[in-house]
Amino acid sequence: MVQQKDYMKRICGNGGSRSALRDEGIIIMGDYDAHRHIARQLGLPVPRDGEFVSARIVPALPGVGKPVAEMDGRLWSLASPEDPVHRAPALPSHSHSAASSDHVDGPRRR
Repeated sequence: MVQQKDYMKRICGNGGSRSALRDEGIIIMGDYDAHRHIARQLGLPVPRDGEFVSARIVPALPGVGKPVAEMDGRLWSLASPEDPVHRAPALPSHSHSAASSDHVDGPRRR
């Protein structure tokens, strides 16, 4: 049995799973406030301490009414199986929170 002391290294964006899955349109959200905010906006389970939640996302389409989250200056929503693969954006910094929005076709409220 092998035990890794720094399990976060496997998840991180600098060569870990976040980097490897980004081209597949998959984001991995951890227990950082900004990541929790994105999970909440997308209607996903919110990761608790030591947990991760992953999802495939696509650029949000206006008028569809799906929950959205803003990342990298663009609105994103959960992908459906028939959606084409788009490279996922970089997740926001761990110390900053993501911008607030609810749905593509609704006005933004802050």
